[in-house]
Amino acid sequence: MKNLCYFTMFLFILAPSTTTLLHAQTVLNTVTSNIDAAQSSGETIKNANADLQTTLSDSKETVNEIGKTFKMLFGKKKNKDGTAADQIDIIVPNVAYGDADLKVLVESLQNQKRIKETSKKFSDGIVTISLQTKDRPDKIWESIDVTIRQPFALMEMDDSRILINKKEQEVITLVDQN
Repeated sequence: MKNLCYFTMFLFILAPSTTTLLHAQTVLNTVTSNIDAAQSSGETIKNANADLQTTLSDSKETVNEIGKTFKMLFGKKKNKDGTAADQIDIIVPNVAYGDADLKVLVESLQNQKRIKETSKKFSDGIVTISLQTKDRPDKIWESIDVTIRQPFALMEMDDSRILINKKEQEVITLVDQN
């Protein structure tokens, strides 16, 4: 029964990618023969180059599709609290939506190369800035320029969250609901 399960997984996961790779090899062979024909008949290499570019583009799409298939089958890694393993939330309570210091902080995070994606949510006076990054929260906090961090006080930090307060605001702490 176990062998049948493994064989079925092979058919659904690896067989399509193998077929795609064989197709890519066939297209590459065709491109090579087109280059040979173009050289022997005196045609320009430009047409053969266009074929090669198309083949490379198709190969990139194939690799991306295989990656999407694996992500769909096996999912993203998750933290204990259910958030994505590469997500860090920066929580700022008791702050106005248009706060200038907060805007500078968000822009600074968006400009960091180590952060793939940044989103901001505002609800009941609490701003949550979600970051997609492989870095740890302490590295992210330390990478923010000191002058940008200055208006904020770091209150708590764990594997997936950073809690900060505006220095002139009342101190708020989050209660872990686990």
